[in-house]
Amino acid sequence: MSEISRYTLYLVFFCFIFCSILPQNAASQNFTHPLGTVSKPTTQALESLWEIAPKQEKTSQDLEKFAANKVIPETLKNEILEALSYYPELENTHIDFLFYKNIKGSVMQAQPKIKTMWFRNKSKRSYKVKISRHLHLVHRDMKVEEVPHDVLVGWIGHELGHIMDYRDRSNLAMACFGVNYVCSKRFLRKAERNADKYAISHGLSDYIIETKHFILDHAKFPKAYKEKIRELYMSPEDVIASVEEVEEQEDE
Repeated sequence: MSEISRYTLYLVFFCFIFCSILPQNAASQNFTHPLGTVSKPTTQALESLWEIAPKQEKTSQDLEKFAANKVIPETLKNEILEALSYYPELENTHIDFLFYKNIKGSVMQAQPKIKTMWFRNKSKRSYKVKISRHLHLVHRDMKVEEVPHDVLVGWIGHELGHIMDYRDRSNLAMACFGVNYVCSKRFLRKAERNADKYAISHGLSDYIIETKHFILDHAKFPKAYKEKIRELYMSPEDVIASVEEVEEQEDE
């Protein structure tokens, strides 16, 4: 049995045994689903975290402090550290950024490390961000290092948004999340848009827009992949609308 299959069985087992006893949060705070919830940043949280100021250049010395508790490949070090700099809450969270030869249907994936989930407090949980070595285009593969800097920062920032969503969930809630993510397209869409919202609320809106345009406007990305991005993720227009909404609320 493959490692993925074992993990899936573990998730299914823990979900169906324990989901019935999980506490349900208020509907205004979460997307409700029969097998679990997707945490949603509140308006207050968005206002407190939002950075409307333009992107600022950070020196290598400024960024180096964000490497603590992280495993980072040298070839993407600058992009990863810059994305991490927008999430100071993750400074003490152990995250491994790992290259994979192929990630089915994705360029990057953020996941909890299974071995750190069982019988540990959620604050001691570790995570990994899987990064495909290549982007699969129509007629050729592109090395991930060839992707423009700002696009990579936005891509990584989205994955760190997932980790922000995961970090306050109990291990049992994470098991339910895993099953819902695989089994429900509606739940999947909410989870992906929620990760975008975390990234935007931490000041990464410009980078997120760069990433969206890179994918949707790139002639060589497969049509099916573009359709997936349009269906599941926030569009550039959605990102701009979210920024404008918060700016209007701040002006009131």
